Amino acid sequence: MNPMSRPVLFAGLILVIAGCISFGAWTWLHQGPAGWVGVSNAPQRLEDYGEVPGFSLVGQSGQVVTRKALEGKVWIANFIFTSCQLTCPLQSATMARLQADLQNEPDIRLVSITVDPDHDTPEVLARYAGGFHADPRRWFFLTGEERAIYTLAQKGFRLSATILPPAAPTHATSARSGGSSLPDSQPTNGLQAIATSGDATDTLVHDARFALVDRTARIRGYYSSLDPEAMARLRDDVRTLLKQER
Repeated sequence: MNPMSRPVLFAGLILVIAGCISFGAWTWLHQGPAGWVGVSNAPQRLEDYGEVPGFSLVGQSGQVVTRKALEGKVWIANFIFTSCQLTCPLQSATMARLQADLQNEPDIRLVSITVDPDHDTPEVLARYAGGFHADPRRWFFLTGEERAIYTLAQKGFRLSATILPPAAPTHATSARSGGSSLPDSQPTNGLQAIATSGDATDTLVHDARFALVDRTARIRGYYSSLDPEAMARLRDDVRTLLKQER
């Protein structure tokens, strides 16, 4: 080999190595580790927010629904009440879309729990469910003893739910009289306040987020029911959990 060609070959080799390093760095910055050949692009592991405690409530068809009956299923839970005129109709409409989107998934369940059990009897819930074309085999509207429901919401699902006496929500306005304002002390990210009767005897305040529960009754995520991007994430996470064995 011509001695003069050796420096040229060496310089060419250096340029090739430098080019490979530059391309690798560009791939890492723009695509992350998954941009490398052989690295998995699998979704991130979902969080674990704890176990839903045992409960026994009554559905819109008069059937008893327990946590045990839902084990082995992936389910989405929320809290509503039928006379609500703020976020509850929007929540239920979103649930109806989820029911349609996931109709071919036999292991999915939807669970809507009323925070106004004195008014929302199974008969009332059945009429409300019918307005959203809820399949009673897959979408349960549940009622029961008031204290049990609020304990389940607050301590079980870790979602805000409370009943404020008339004196407390001094700035709240009954939605039935045309208002929609919240008490100044209440955050507006997912919470709502509304009088339970025409004379504003009490105000119900509850969280408007959805909770995603896996096959072993563990909460794996919370999603704003009013945020389309959050709902898109929820659909993706549901399908992730449906692929997992119990």
